Amino acid sequence: MDNIRFYNSFLFRRLSFSRPKHTDNSIGINCHFVGRMLRGSALIVCESGEKITLCAGDLFYLPLGLKYNSYWTPEEDSSVEWESYGFDFYPCKSGRRYVMQKLNPSERALEFLDQIDIDSGVSTSSIGLLYAFSDNEAQRL
Repeated sequence: MDNIRFYNSFLFRRLSFSRPKHTDNSIGINCHFVGRMLRGSALIVCESGEKITLCAGDLFYLPLGLKYNSYWTPEEDSSVEWESYGFDFYPCKSGRRYVMQKLNPSERALEFLDQIDIDSGVSTSSIGLLYAFSDNEAQRL
């Protein structure tokens, strides 16, 4: 794999909408996502009928290929806002596959995400922090 393809296999961004937003991902998402709600609320409904409800402060994981619809609702007189960390590769020696879920991270894991947000963008440091966060969470599940 070349450097450009590796770099492009990550998508770190902050999303914000001042109006309710619906996203149809019924064809399946093309990467894994870790997200952190900053403002507003969301409802994510999988093709299977499973649901998670999110509000400010919640962290969540969406696996590669997940088919779902999401509904994002802003706070009154404000917006809905969340951090989104997309990544193609989720190395796991055991081959374990994770499902859509809310995360209950440790303080240490939150520090990794806080640092990614400060770095604001894809870099070798932020990629390392994302995988450190993921490894920390995987050990807790």
